[in-house]
Amino acid sequence: MRMKRIAFGANFSDAGFTSTNTSFTPAQNEELAKLVNDWKKRDFLMKEFFELVECVKSLDRTKQHYGIIGLRKLLSKGKPPFHFLFLILPF
Repeated sequence: MRMKRIAFGANFSDAGFTSTNTSFTPAQNEELAKLVNDWKKRDFLMKEFFELVECVKSLDRTKQHYGIIGLRKLLSKGKPPFHFLFLILPF
């Protein structure tokens, strides 16, 4: 099942999720957990690769989760072993 693509904006506003903020409220953690569950069900496309890399480099915790989940799912598809890309990507 293909999930609707989540656009950056309202869903990815900082909202206190930056990695410099280490005191997250239970509500923030619960909201992030719901988003993560949705992203795990989603199919990612290769054309989203660079967008996902930019998300990983973000200071926004939500974007970082989105990027890592997307890259993990994208790079685990198919026969070619893409794990070597993590060795050459400039993070």
